[in-house]
Amino acid sequence: MAIVMDSIRTRCFAVKPLLVLFGGLLAALSWAQEPPQVVLNLPGKANEGEVVRGVVAVTFAPHMHGYQNPPSEDWMIPVRVAVTTPKVELSKVSYPRGQLKVIGGIDTPAFVYDGAIQIPVEFKLPSGSGKREIAIDFHYQQCDENNCFPPDVVSARGLVLVEAPSKPPLDNGKPPVDPPVPDATAPTGTTDPPDPTGVDERSEPTVVPPSGSAPTATTDVPSPPDSQPASQPAESGLAALVGQSIRSGNYVVLVLVLLLIGLAINLTPCVYPMIPVTLSFFASQAPEGRSGRVWLGVMYVLGIGFTYGLAGGIAAGVGAAFGQLFTMPWFNFALGLLLIGLALSMFDLYQIRLPGFISNALGARSGAVGALIMGLLIGVAAAPCAGPLIFAVFAEAAKLKSIPLGVTMFGAVGIGLGLPYLVLASLSVGAKALPKAGGWMKTAKAVLGLLVIGFGLNYLLMAVNRSLPEFAEYWIWIAFFIGSSLYLFLFENAGATRAILAIKGVTILVLGGMAGMYYEQLQTALKEKELAVLGGDSGATRIQWIPFSDQAFEDAKASGKVIVVDGTADWCAECKVIEKNVLDKPETIVAMRDVVAIKVDWSTGVDPEYQRRTKELFGIVGLPHLVVHKPGGQQSRVFTHLSTPKELIDAIKEAQGSE
Repeated sequence: MAIVMDSIRTRCFAVKPLLVLFGGLLAALSWAQEPPQVVLNLPGKANEGEVVRGVVAVTFAPHMHGYQNPPSEDWMIPVRVAVTTPKVELSKVSYPRGQLKVIGGIDTPAFVYDGAIQIPVEFKLPSGSGKREIAIDFHYQQCDENNCFPPDVVSARGLVLVEAPSKPPLDNGKPPVDPPVPDATAPTGTTDPPDPTGVDERSEPTVVPPSGSAPTATTDVPSPPDSQPASQPAESGLAALVGQSIRSGNYVVLVLVLLLIGLAINLTPCVYPMIPVTLSFFASQAPEGRSGRVWLGVMYVLGIGFTYGLAGGIAAGVGAAFGQLFTMPWFNFALGLLLIGLALSMFDLYQIRLPGFISNALGARSGAVGALIMGLLIGVAAAPCAGPLIFAVFAEAAKLKSIPLGVTMFGAVGIGLGLPYLVLASLSVGAKALPKAGGWMKTAKAVLGLLVIGFGLNYLLMAVNRSLPEFAEYWIWIAFFIGSSLYLFLFENAGATRAILAIKGVTILVLGGMAGMYYEQLQTALKEKELAVLGGDSGATRIQWIPFSDQAFEDAKASGKVIVVDGTADWCAECKVIEKNVLDKPETIVAMRDVVAIKVDWSTGVDPEYQRRTKELFGIVGLPHLVVHKPGGQQSRVFTHLSTPKELIDAIKEAQGSE
């Protein structure tokens, strides 16, 4: 038996070096990034003294990309063309516009090159004729979806035949007259002696930036202290959503939210029963068929849009004139109480009734004008059920202080309200496509009532947040979402039909998700407080990284602590994302207070020997590369991507043996 065990150990000992060698070979192959293909295309011939125009054709490997020149951010290393042939000057480079993409998890998109690109270039050659070789270097730093690779260079060459200019023909048999010799005493535009090599080392090619590309990153200049009123509260609610969406050009979420509000108003008991009545009116006024019904539907929606647009303009105008009111706690407190009081009508605790003249106007209708009048008044007709919700939107529009934005905001709500009429008017089945009215409308109205209470609660918290205990606001919102879910589940008794259960189920899921989101934010806030306490007066509120050296790593292994080695570089896009989303988070900083943190930096200009040593020691294939070691230095986990602090914290606990 002992002989067998010795034989097995001998074979394992012989195989182990082979496995190590094989692993190293795989790592080397993985690290050997596939360079782009570069070809310098030149014209076959050129006249002496003329500018030689060519194209640098670059083809990136699949899934690889390089950064546009000029780059979108300062830290990005853009592609660059440089001439290496002596006495040849690269006088002009026209870099193309890259593609705007989100790369490596970076929040903001960047301009990158991938696939095939062409870079027009111009050269100035020294005097003389004959075959001339032009050599260039293409500098690049490329990444794929998972790794970034060190900057590198690809060379390319091209040939051009330079021909001496032909003599002009004789003029009436007379030889051409040589040009006059320039006056040596006249200024030539430079006082520097000519460079003996024929190339001015200080000259740079003219770089033509890509048309329509984003400029390089700029630093925001702070406004003067007196340019804004003091104690200006941050935007919140729909106003923040609208303002942020307008500034960023992202209108999708904004339009969807406002359209959904308009559509939701149709589900209330005050509006829903009017849909078949209105469609019957369209059918009776347009006996000629579908086109007539659609025309009446268009007039109806125009009426709704005008009413709501006017309301939005008025709201924004009021906000512009009295916008300072929204900074006063008493006004926000009163507004919050008003919204909550109005919301109680949506639970049938009291009724809001229409004036008689509006009801009469809705009854006296005919033709396109009648449809327009009905549209003008439908928003008012919805007030008994949807008035609190409309008032909440009105308050948010007032905070915009911009009449065009207010009109747009309310107009989207109006379109959402009128859209079902237009769609159903175009269908042959018309109102038959609608589900029957019933108890589900009461449930829908209750859900909208909870939404209005949420608006009111937001204004109340804005009024009293400075006097609340720390973290109380998080708990209040969590309690509101949980309480609303319990109300729908236990006390809302409109019935148990499939539609009612579906409305309750979806709403409870959304409310549960909101409660979970606020609880996660609360945990982050608690971690930030813990971090501040740990930092104390020392200001240790970041991970204390130790630059790698062989001695530093040996000391870390002797410390008896977990070791985290982070491989990074200034050209690694994904590394910056991990630093922002994981390493700079309070919970990560707290978790690493008893960890030895070592930084391996492969930034531009890194010593090749340092790069080779760290690559072999930590098995770096590409960046990012983060290694968690157990106490003593045994490797535990390797990450080439991190999304959340939890992933790293769990790996540290595993290395500590606490899992």
